[in-house]
Amino acid sequence: IASDEKGLLAGTQANEWAIAGSDAGLVITPTSVYAKKSGKYGSAELQPARLGKAAIYVQKSQRKVREYTFFYDVAGFKSVDLTELASHIGESGIILIAAQTEPQPIVWGVRTDGVLIAMTYDRDSENLRAGWSRHILGGQSTSGGADPVVESVAVIPASSGSYDEVWLSVKRYINGNTVRSVEYLEKPFDDEDAQADGYFLDCGASYDGSAATTISGLWHLEGETVDVCADGAVQTSKTVASG
Repeated sequence: IASDEKGLLAGTQANEWAIAGSDAGLVITPTSVYAKKSGKYGSAELQPARLGKAAIYVQKSQRKVREYTFFYDVAGFKSVDLTELASHIGESGIILIAAQTEPQPIVWGVRTDGVLIAMTYDRDSENLRAGWSRHILGGQSTSGGADPVVESVAVIPASSGSYDEVWLSVKRYINGNTVRSVEYLEKPFDDEDAQADGYFLDCGASYDGSAATTISGLWHLEGETVDVCADGAVQTSKTVASG
């Protein structure tokens, strides 16, 4: 279920429904309710994401993502397939989606195989732009070297309010143990940002202080070979030992 200016939007296993008061302007009550079936694709049992005027939902097979929004040319709702040009993107099944609005509108998703996917989304009254991508994180989730597993994704406003933070729960295999970490994506870099602060590292940590040749407190990466960025320049890779 998702709220909308025209009432409630509800998905079931078989259909999509628009629900409102029985008369224009009336709230929904037990005696004043009108439900109109406007689609028959069916929904997975997942909470939809909202971007602009659209409810973004996962179809019942959990392989497709659709946009449910009102179109004035037909005076009703349509379910547009957002995966039409990337039918492979949900091949293992999508188990969770979350919407980021700032600085760019992006729908993030998690697949059953632990792959993080994303759809950059833009819609105006006439045009739809939707582009999909996959994001493979650094490290491994098994002793055999399988890719890390993203188990959950959520989006919350940054404390500054200037952008949305994307938070992830990630499962890895580190130093002979299965470990989980909570990580978040830094904001995209702006022109005024210092080069020393321009880095993206999976499961990383940062140090800001006087010059040092040893960085401690890296127990969460014990035994791992890590990339190093110092003062805006890439250094040689290092192996973490004793933290």
